[in-house]
Amino acid sequence: KKIALIKEGNILPRWELPAYVGSRNSIFTSDHLKGRIVLIDFWIRGCGYCMESFAHLKKLQKRYGSQILIVSINASDPLSDVVFFYKRENPAYLMLYNGHDLAKQLGVDSHGYPTVLILDKTGKIMYSGNFDNQKIENLLSTALQN
Repeated sequence: KKIALIKEGNILPRWELPAYVGSRNSIFTSDHLKGRIVLIDFWIRGCGYCMESFAHLKKLQKRYGSQILIVSINASDPLSDVVFFYKRENPAYLMLYNGHDLAKQLGVDSHGYPTVLILDKTGKIMYSGNFDNQKIENLLSTALQN
């Protein structure tokens, strides 16, 4: 049964996923998001739009630095694919993997990829939907002014 994409105004359930950080792995939990403006990008290997979103994520990270936390979550591919894209992209943001269950729980897999969630500092979802660069820029800018 397909689940609808989590709606704006909701709070994410608690979760933890492995993070690939260069040559090692670590665990990242939703507790790390508290008190931060967060952009979560769900992606998969076979998605052209997902590949395009990497460049936008890098620009956002460069523009906003530590003012926002960007978390890229691969929803279904093996670690070897995540490692390949990590090495190719050399992201300054977090790249997590094994996100299939979380994506399914949030309705991401029925919505399509890439799917973006933006959270305010209280953890409330400000945006859930497609990777719309202009909309994302506007939301982040507004959130940082509050």
